[in-house]
Amino acid sequence: MRNSIIVVIALLSVFIVSIIILFSVTAFRCNSLWQFYPDIKFCDNINALKDEPKDTVTYENYTNSTPKVIILTYYDKDKLIKYGEKWKNVNPDYTIDLYDDDDCYKYLLNKFSKYHGNVFNNIKDGPIKADYFRIHRMLEGGVYVDIDCEPFYLDTYINQFVIPYSIHRNQLNPMIIISRPNHPFILQCINAYEKFIKKIKYGYWKWSIVPLTSILNFQNKQKIPKILREVAPTYFNKKEHYIKDDITGKKVCLVRVPEYNNKTHSF
Repeated sequence: MRNSIIVVIALLSVFIVSIIILFSVTAFRCNSLWQFYPDIKFCDNINALKDEPKDTVTYENYTNSTPKVIILTYYDKDKLIKYGEKWKNVNPDYTIDLYDDDDCYKYLLNKFSKYHGNVFNNIKDGPIKADYFRIHRMLEGGVYVDIDCEPFYLDTYINQFVIPYSIHRNQLNPMIIISRPNHPFILQCINAYEKFIKKIKYGYWKWSIVPLTSILNFQNKQKIPKILREVAPTYFNKKEHYIKDDITGKKVCLVRVPEYNNKTHSF
């Protein structure tokens, strides 16, 4: 019995030391990595964006010019129509723009280039397709919301630049983006995405909009205003996560509607 305990302690010690060494080596490669702990998977992203300009983005003198357009994307057009109607019921004076995969491809082809359309088509995972599309679509301004986000009243936030802050340190949760057209942060993200594509081999988190926006915001001299924030009453039960107004403290919406399966990314 005593020998078994010693073996278990030894194995546990080796495991802990291995984790410490792994994190230390990774952190050595990425000077800012600890700022995003526990996401050591951000290392390649940090290195790809470390030379981005840090003083080109401002949120001052924000004009009331955000289009009242709600942008939703999902591969199933019927689901898009269903959830588009839910958003319209809560925000009747907004236009609803719906994009399935074919619509996203055509938009990128017509508004950007065949290259952008091909990048979209070659992305393997639906949520990352949505990431790539949303940041390019937001160059025209409006309100992007993930299809699994619970609808909420938008006029409170329409004339501000909004991306919610995440439950994780120094991270954003761009499930919601509210922006006027041609905002410098959106332009910065589009340019930085090209570096992800050219420098980093594809991976779900490697090409995700989460490290993209989070790292740029962390590096920039001016930060995105803290208007909305993700809250996790129970960390591992994502169905309980919600967005709160960081100024009033009031709950705004659920991060995911109950019928959405975050493991399969489907309804």
